[in-house]
Amino acid sequence: MEDRTLKRLRIMVVTGLILAIAIFLSWPRQIGDPDFKPQVGAPAYGSSAGPHPVVLIDQAHFNVHTMAKRYRPLAELLRSDGYDVRPGTKRFTAERLRGADVLIVANALGLRGAAQHLLTLLRLDRLMDLTRSAFSRKECEAVAAWVRDGGSLLLVADHAPTGKAAAGLAAAFGVGMTNGWAEDESPFHDPVAGNWGFLLFSRDNGLLADHPITSGRNDDERIGRVVTFTGQALKAPASGVPFLRLSPTARLYLKPRAADDDFVPAAGLCQGVALEFGRGRVVVLGEAGVLTSQKAAGPSGEFHFGLDWPGADNRRLALNILHWLSRLPGLGPAAGRS
Repeated sequence: MEDRTLKRLRIMVVTGLILAIAIFLSWPRQIGDPDFKPQVGAPAYGSSAGPHPVVLIDQAHFNVHTMAKRYRPLAELLRSDGYDVRPGTKRFTAERLRGADVLIVANALGLRGAAQHLLTLLRLDRLMDLTRSAFSRKECEAVAAWVRDGGSLLLVADHAPTGKAAAGLAAAFGVGMTNGWAEDESPFHDPVAGNWGFLLFSRDNGLLADHPITSGRNDDERIGRVVTFTGQALKAPASGVPFLRLSPTARLYLKPRAADDDFVPAAGLCQGVALEFGRGRVVVLGEAGVLTSQKAAGPSGEFHFGLDWPGADNRRLALNILHWLSRLPGLGPAAGRS
């Protein structure tokens, strides 16, 4: 009788937790900007006859960013560019990945990571750490094998707990995730907001490295400035190109709302890395908002950030990343102009 009561109690606790997480993930604290204009003037895959590369956006791992919500602007932008964008509603297997050209995984949490994220918002995250990998070992192996055989992965993971939840998948490609909060002092954060977490990568400050993603196919596609919005720091493998490099003064806070001296140096780390893996390609980003258009509530009211941030080429960055991953002619594997 006691065992049955304990079992019922566990079921009630798990059910309550899942319900709380579901409510949390649907809570419109940050949402995809409904006013975003996704039109692309000259679509990369504009011919009605094709080809139209298939882009799968994962939403099977308690993702904070899905194509129906926060990544809807990105999905619409890619469709305007000629991609066939579809939701990924199932866990990763060789068969489910077979029809995709590019897999996008953004801020996957898993059940335990979603619970931890809820604790973070409630300011209870210092009490415990529930986060585990959002992906099973078999899923990581399936994605790695698919990329090695010619698939392309865009893996995006912010600060805690998403960095830890995605660390296992990133490690399959040699990329390390710190799971902290990356910040920097002036002049390496965006002057518009003055927020130390809104990092500026530009040709002028030397943090935007040369790569086909940043060079594009011509001068119109060449990227000059990128701004990210409070993400983590990544450790790039020797085989990768860190195209969004953190400055020598960058800091990594291991807890949110940390004291000014509660950080470790982040020099030598990055927020964006591209690499070849077997016959496939991988891009890993340490910040998710740069690839979408969102609105959020701030101290001074609602504000918009992301793809169309003033003075930044974030929209161009999103398109160039997908062009490189989908092997658009004119974007080769080698670095372009400096």
